[in-house]
Amino acid sequence: MDATAGDQETVRKKRCCLILLILTCVVIVNMYAFAVNHHQSFLQGDGSHVARNVGINQNNNITQRLKVRAEYIRETCHSLQQRIRQDEKMMQNNPLYMEHYEPQRRLVIDPALKIAVCIQAKGGSVFWKTFFIHRTVSDGREVQFNSSVTNTRGIGFISTSSYKPQLSSLASDQYTMFTFGRNPWNRLVSLYRQKIEGRLPTDSSYKYVRGACLGKPCGTFHQLLRCVLYTWKLGLPDRHWEPLTTRCDVCRIPYTYFGRTENMNEEVAEIFRQAGIEGKIASVLDSARNFSIRDVEVKSSKVDYKEYYRNIPKFTINDLREMYMADLTLLGYPLSPL
Repeated sequence: MDATAGDQETVRKKRCCLILLILTCVVIVNMYAFAVNHHQSFLQGDGSHVARNVGINQNNNITQRLKVRAEYIRETCHSLQQRIRQDEKMMQNNPLYMEHYEPQRRLVIDPALKIAVCIQAKGGSVFWKTFFIHRTVSDGREVQFNSSVTNTRGIGFISTSSYKPQLSSLASDQYTMFTFGRNPWNRLVSLYRQKIEGRLPTDSSYKYVRGACLGKPCGTFHQLLRCVLYTWKLGLPDRHWEPLTTRCDVCRIPYTYFGRTENMNEEVAEIFRQAGIEGKIASVLDSARNFSIRDVEVKSSKVDYKEYYRNIPKFTINDLREMYMADLTLLGYPLSPL
């Protein structure tokens, strides 16, 4: 009798444990589902993000477009802070990044015009380098394009990683601070077109990318994308594919304006107009526009960048979306290239 009662008690305890385990699993599954749905709703813009970004970028009033975009980015940065800090920490934990790439994160300063701009590689960088070079030439000599603006006269730099006291000084001096982003999907295609496609492995541009890929193959577009993801996960992204949000510290530096390279001509002109300097540099702007358009961009402009993604595996596109999520969200670019 005692043995039977003992067996029943054991069975009862086992049942209780089983029920508790099932309930725990149900709770965990529900929590996970909630987290996934919440994450997906954010990734998909939850409707309101997408609609608001579309409204901003389709606004024909350039002044209003720039104003509302800046307000939207500052507001949305609050919800992205933790994510961006994780990305930054990943890179800061890599000593190679801190040694070679961190010093390149900087604002270009023009004291005469009182402007400060963070330049993104493959995001209008040639235009800005050309602009600053032409800005500093006063004797009318023809300018040989240089890949660096460090040799131009009257131009200074501020590191984006140690900016607080310096930027406070810029703000008090009423500098106009801005940066320009580019559609990440198109930016990667532009990188491939310019430095890899149709080039021999011995070409200097090809060798540059292969070096940045740490020896990983990069001859096809898919291989380049895998290289981009590989270096990102190592915390060692090259400046040609590092996201704008980390490269230019978008959510921490008090930029006055955030432009998109797709509207670069009109938005640069409007930024300079509001800064009161458009008339001073009209000829320089025209020279920079004419000089900075690469032949490869002109020749390949008829090919839609989306075609390059037709045969790219979905999981690669998903990983790229995750890598560039902050850029896509803040500047209103599509969450998929297709």
